[in-house]
Amino acid sequence: MPLALPAHPTPIQTGIRQRSAGRRSRLGRATELVFLLASGAILTLPAPALAQTWAGSTDTLWSTPTNWIGGAVPGAGGEVVINDGTLANQPTLDVNSAALLSTTVSDGTLTVASILTSTTVTVSDSGTLTNSGTITGNLAITGGTLNNAGAVFGNVLLSGTGILNLDPGTNITGTTLTVDGGTLNVNDTDTLGALSGTGGTIVIDP
Repeated sequence: MPLALPAHPTPIQTGIRQRSAGRRSRLGRATELVFLLASGAILTLPAPALAQTWAGSTDTLWSTPTNWIGGAVPGAGGEVVINDGTLANQPTLDVNSAALLSTTVSDGTLTVASILTSTTVTVSDSGTLTNSGTITGNLAITGGTLNNAGAVFGNVLLSGTGILNLDPGTNITGTTLTVDGGTLNVNDTDTLGALSGTGGTIVIDP
């Protein structure tokens, strides 16, 4: 059935009113800012999240503050970087992590023995992530290796030269797994959820 358009260009008029309101709003904020500065008030802007890099200075425990550059365990909204495979002490997540913004393993090995909660988890280059606990977040494996013997909640993207090894009996039915490249090694006792992709290699071991 044909769709009848209104005789008057109402959307155009609405757009003009919206832009005018936007200009008034911007002027209001600018006036407020001038007032704050003129009155001597302190205007505090939130600091951007800083990446916290693993140094492994003391031991292998994630929960040890001195193992992190800056001397603090990553907190909520933090960005974690594991990027040095030459360190003698590679990190083991021994406590439930705070809700991190991102976790990147580009070199070295991160072992998850507890619960890792991170909006994004990226394994790249020559990094290795070994999970025997729980990972909650969206995973991207573009290089390196993810060895999974635990639980994963979130979407998983395998691409590039990444390798995903699923231990026998792995159950990730709540995960959408996309294979666009790399190698997925599974066993006939594994249980997968939604599987899709445009490339890569899937190896099924008996």
